[in-house]
Amino acid sequence: MKKKKKILIAEDESDIRDIMCEFLKSEKLEFVHVSNGKEAWQILTQDHSIAMLICDVEMPELNGVKLSQKIKDINPNMPIICVSGYASDKTYKDTLPQVVDAILPKPFDGIKLRKTVFEILKIKN
Repeated sequence: MKKKKKILIAEDESDIRDIMCEFLKSEKLEFVHVSNGKEAWQILTQDHSIAMLICDVEMPELNGVKLSQKIKDINPNMPIICVSGYASDKTYKDTLPQVVDAILPKPFDGIKLRKTVFEILKIKN
């Protein structure tokens, strides 16, 4: 059996984290959850088995934009998906596309989230 791909989900709203995991549930994936960018950064610098980050743009301690920039500085190949209720905000429109692989607006479509993750990680559904 192939090794599962590990996804780090950084989202300060526990209900949204749970919904993401439900949409992405698969025998091919496993999840680590954190509630802020600082925790995500600590895990990403210690656990090199993380295959992807899915993060909220607006989080406490370290927002998704700054987190994504820091990650790309040390690991430019790390796939990152940002979800945001502010995806149309000019600040994010100018910065996010340069550091993330996909931006999904909230409320997000679970089918689109799953399709995006599986495409980026090259997993057959």
